[in-house]
Amino acid sequence: MSLFRVLGDERGLADALCNLAGVCLTHNDYARAELLLIEALALYRRLDVASGTAMALSSLGMTAERAGRLCARRSYFNESLDLNRRAGDSLASRRTWPS
Repeated sequence: MSLFRVLGDERGLADALCNLAGVCLTHNDYARAELLLIEALALYRRLDVASGTAMALSSLGMTAERAGRLCARRSYFNESLDLNRRAGDSLASRRTWPS
C-alpha cells in the first residue's frame, strides 16, 4: 500500500485497502477491517467511483454484521443498495443484502 501512496495512486490504494480488509475479516479482526474500509470508502467517494463506493459500503455492512452491530449493518447495506440501483446494476443490487 505504501507504493500506491508514494505514487499517488488513490484508486489503487483504495482497492488494496479493500483487499486487506477482506484478509482482516477472514481473521475476525473487525476493528482493523472497518478502519481500512472507511479509508477506502473516503477515497472512492473523493474519486467519484460509484462501484468502489458501493463495494466498500457493502463490505462495511458485512463487517458490522459480523461484529454484531446490526444498525450499522443496515445503514451500510441500504446505502450500497441505493448506489447500485441508481447505477442500474441489478446483479450487484441482488447481492448487496445477504440472505
